Amino acid sequence: MRIALVDNMNNNFFTLCRYLRDMGYDAHLLYSDDIPHFLPHNDTFSLEYQNYSKVVRWESLYTDNSIIEKDLEGFDIIIGCGFAPRFCYKVGRKVNIMYPYGGDIYNVILYSGNIKKEIILHYFKSRIKKYFGININFRESKYRYAMEILFQKKALEQVDFFISPRTNDSFDRFFDVMNAHSKWIKSFSPVIYLPLYDPNVIREYFNRSNWYLEFKKIREKNDIVIFHHARHIWKTPKNPFENKANDRLIRAFSKFVKMRKDLKSHLILFEYSRDFYETKKLIFELGIEDMVTWFPLLPRKEIMIGINQCDLGATEFENSWVIGGVICEFLAMGKIFIGCREDKFYERYYPELYPILNAKTEDEIFAQLCYYADNKEECDKLGQLGYQWHKKYMVEEPLKILKDLLKKYEN
Repeated sequence: MRIALVDNMNNNFFTLCRYLRDMGYDAHLLYSDDIPHFLPHNDTFSLEYQNYSKVVRWESLYTDNSIIEKDLEGFDIIIGCGFAPRFCYKVGRKVNIMYPYGGDIYNVILYSGNIKKEIILHYFKSRIKKYFGININFRESKYRYAMEILFQKKALEQVDFFISPRTNDSFDRFFDVMNAHSKWIKSFSPVIYLPLYDPNVIREYFNRSNWYLEFKKIREKNDIVIFHHARHIWKTPKNPFENKANDRLIRAFSKFVKMRKDLKSHLILFEYSRDFYETKKLIFELGIEDMVTWFPLLPRKEIMIGINQCDLGATEFENSWVIGGVICEFLAMGKIFIGCREDKFYERYYPELYPILNAKTEDEIFAQLCYYADNKEECDKLGQLGYQWHKKYMVEEPLKILKDLLKKYEN
């Protein structure tokens, strides 16, 4: 049975592909190179991925069907996320198993345009241009996006199984809108490839890192190193799910370093997403530039080495997500972190949750920074409990669920 994993947002499918191959499946990764940050070579120190991965040039719905059909030829099962459903639908294939990451579902539901109107306008525009030579300036991009939404919606209706954990009430309602509850398997999915990203294993790759010495330098000069690599979106969120509320962390950290002068504390940030300049401006206004180091956008293999050298992580502070790439990266490295989690929601569905220093407001973040400073040994032990939780619930159990699901397609 040949399995195609299509799309690779956050490098999650590269992770899943490696696990499937470790389990004996003939799994292959088909991905776009539109987002350089999410390419296989950013998530490995080996070239082995070249034997089972391929860049696909599915640039738009105008892509010739023969190109898509050839890329999918010979695959018995399609596991998809992101753009995968609409392109498969275009050529009469379907995604058997869908691992949605968020926008690939909620963008369909939140679309406020009139698909029928855009299609009709485009039809008349093309006819008028063809027969009268008059070019009417209807926005082609609006038509293309409307068609993408339409194809994605139709494709999602054909998916056999959705695999996604319960996240929060706001996001989970999209499964209600899609009437997908009957085929929604409420499970986590592997995000981190543990044979590489383990606190003990990663040390073997320090000498292959371009940035290890910079992280090490910060580590050696400070008592507490805080690592925050979420996207900087707090000034201009386009929808409620985007807001990371990074500014609350910055203000809380500023208050912390000014109050706890007995400690040398440092914050590591990344030039990631559209509001990081606003974050830099805020840091300047607060006068804490010397306590902050900015790194460029780095691949996961470098991020994990940086996390290994830190004490405390920070995720996001507006929306409650029980899991996500940033969270998993801290858990895999055995690091406790500060973040926003609404436990009352998740306790209904999960037998146990990983440890977290829970905070949402600026004052709560400040309080957790102080708590960590005064209880470092205890918090470090919580990080180890998080590592064990991640191994069990994010890797072992999800892979068992997927293996049982794939058995349905055998024969």
